[in-house]
Amino acid sequence: MFRSLPVRIIGFAIRHARIVVLLTFAASIVLAWFALKVKVNPDFFSLLPENAAINKVLKEYAGDVVQTDVLVFAVTGADVFSASSLAAYGEAVNAIAALPGVKSTISPFSLVSFGRENGRLAIRPMSPGGGAPTPDTAAEFRGRLQATRYAKNLVVSADGTMLLSYFQTESMGSFKAFAARVDAITGTVKAAGLTPYVTGTIPLNVSTEYHLSRDSTRLLLLAALIILLSYAAGYRSLRAVALPLLSVLLGTLWTIGFMGIAGYSLSLITLVAPPLILIFGNEYNIFTTSEYLRVARAEAAAPGWIERAALNVAKPILLAFLTTMIGFLSLLTTSIRQTREFAVVATIGSLSCAFLALFFLPALFALLKPPVLRTPRRQSVLQRIMGAMARFSWRYPVVVLVLLASVGVLFALALPRLTFNTDPASYFPKGDPVMTDMAAIYRKAGGYEQAAVSFDAPKGSPGYFLKAAALAEVEAVENKLRAIPDISYALSLPDLLREVNMAATGEDALPTNRAVVSTFARLLAASGSPSAGSASAGGSLLATLANKDFTRVTVSFRVYNSDTSHYLDEARMRSLFAAMQRVLDENPVSSTAVLWSDMQRNLSFADSLRQSLLFSMAISVLSILALTMVVFRSPFFGLYPLVPLLAGLLLNFSLMAVTGIPLDMTTIMVSNIAIGVGVDSAIYLVIQYRRQLALTPRDPADALVQTLAIVGQPVLLSSLSIIIGLLVFATAAFRPVVYFGMLVLFTLLATMGGTLVTLPTLLGLDTRIRLARAGRRTASA
Repeated sequence: MFRSLPVRIIGFAIRHARIVVLLTFAASIVLAWFALKVKVNPDFFSLLPENAAINKVLKEYAGDVVQTDVLVFAVTGADVFSASSLAAYGEAVNAIAALPGVKSTISPFSLVSFGRENGRLAIRPMSPGGGAPTPDTAAEFRGRLQATRYAKNLVVSADGTMLLSYFQTESMGSFKAFAARVDAITGTVKAAGLTPYVTGTIPLNVSTEYHLSRDSTRLLLLAALIILLSYAAGYRSLRAVALPLLSVLLGTLWTIGFMGIAGYSLSLITLVAPPLILIFGNEYNIFTTSEYLRVARAEAAAPGWIERAALNVAKPILLAFLTTMIGFLSLLTTSIRQTREFAVVATIGSLSCAFLALFFLPALFALLKPPVLRTPRRQSVLQRIMGAMARFSWRYPVVVLVLLASVGVLFALALPRLTFNTDPASYFPKGDPVMTDMAAIYRKAGGYEQAAVSFDAPKGSPGYFLKAAALAEVEAVENKLRAIPDISYALSLPDLLREVNMAATGEDALPTNRAVVSTFARLLAASGSPSAGSASAGGSLLATLANKDFTRVTVSFRVYNSDTSHYLDEARMRSLFAAMQRVLDENPVSSTAVLWSDMQRNLSFADSLRQSLLFSMAISVLSILALTMVVFRSPFFGLYPLVPLLAGLLLNFSLMAVTGIPLDMTTIMVSNIAIGVGVDSAIYLVIQYRRQLALTPRDPADALVQTLAIVGQPVLLSSLSIIIGLLVFATAAFRPVVYFGMLVLFTLLATMGGTLVTLPTLLGLDTRIRLARAGRRTASA
């Protein structure tokens, strides 16, 4: 059954070659139309697992605040508080706030302040009207802003040299047009001697889209060029270069077309799929082309020789596809949607390339006259090298086994140093303007990443946090949390009430009169919801710091790495949250305190990656082991192809630990991809060895030599073409994509070495043991 189906299909493809070629081109035209529909998805937050437990906490405490699109616009200068500087900055802030899609603005001018007017408490913006002050009021504005404690590291840096504004927008899908208008606006402040800085999730989104769009095209073109050169160097025949290249290009086109049909987009994860299929898919074409040329050299005059050549590689190609499919589909166990999409896309791409290599490529060869090839008078240099490797494996198995054991020792020593990283800010190339501006803002004002602690009233008692005692408890915990070095800023209802009390009585203390607190709350709520250029911060502050019936208050914190004045990596983030939780545990209050942050989704993402790595690797290895055992009808012959692969994986993790390359959303897929692809050549070698051993059952050493003479060139050429092709990932903008390509390259290089040295050693030892047992049985009989 296994052989009859390929025989029929391959026979049909060769006998009806023109029809097969025309149908292939017709299908390619249709899929090319769908390929044009594939778009770029630069949103990192869409990668985070949707079923993470933290999402429930965020929905309860943050509501719509989570995943808002934010723009941060800051300026520095010789004197940012001069009338001309403030006018230029205020004009730019108002222009951004007026752009379509901007929902709210917090700026130094519109931030709420407290004072007395006509003998009564008044809530007002820092600057009259919420815009830039006039030359006459500039000094008053500066004094008011610098005297307001909660403004420092929010809208003005602690040293008074940077002003900052924040804009929340509606989701726009692509922010390219919006960002272009922002750049034009922010550039105007340079005329006033100011240096602008623009960062936030929106600029990160735009920068990601730019890098993804550029890389998607560049990686494909470079991969195609490298494959072309590898074919030319390996075959030196026009048909053996042009036709396999055409086949793999169509397979890649079919892959992208499927993405268009399925509605998949190019993300930080799926970006690698098309060039990866282009690189890996050419392996099937190399097997077919190498066998085509080998059989043509020996049997070109015999009828049906193309069909025989195609059938000789049908089993290795089908098994290679099945193992590759297992490696890819094991990623379906992850909780990351884009990783699951990558698994499906890569599987479809691998299927497309295997199908075209088995049926379309032989049909193309059938349309041409048989090639005129000289039979070499002596072995090629490559064949002699392969023969020497086979004899080494046969004669010195102990040396090979000792080297294999040393790989396991190295992995055990390196494993504790293996790290994870899910921080998207670290993915960008050095010198990226958005990252440069982000670093400047972090250094001056402690960044803009947030964490929060919410306090819930006992039994949901209304008005609970209007009580002085309850507010004092919250403030006491807040002060303990402020002492943590990585917290750069905090804001709470008690903070605002202290400012109110200072304005009303001149006393720096929490008001103890509930009537004062209630009056403040009514005034603050009546100040309106945020809008561009208004004194709107009051309404937005109340919305985030207390709910309407005062059964919940929230302390908002801004966090950063105080040692580097930069953003928090995963380890530092975990340490910070542990310190904050420790403060809450050691300082119990009458209310219920809950720590939450959108950054916890990153930590949840990291935990998901760890689980995915172990689980999907186990599924891949066990599934391929079961497949090879069934195909070879032997547990040992099923296990042998996995040995060089597992050695390659251990070396991969050891390299990551030694060089400090972290496991992240792309590098975590290396193992599954290497498992699926790296075992192909090993299976091909085992199949060929068993064929040769059947011809010379009493001379396994010669069977090894003949096996490597036949398999060595296609294994070496296919592996090297893949390895060289993976070098294109070194040109990618995003660091995880670069790491991904280099790690797959290294793993497959190690696996190729194991396939050509370790695997022949194991096969030779197996045959020696079998022959020895057979000899003992014969002697005893």
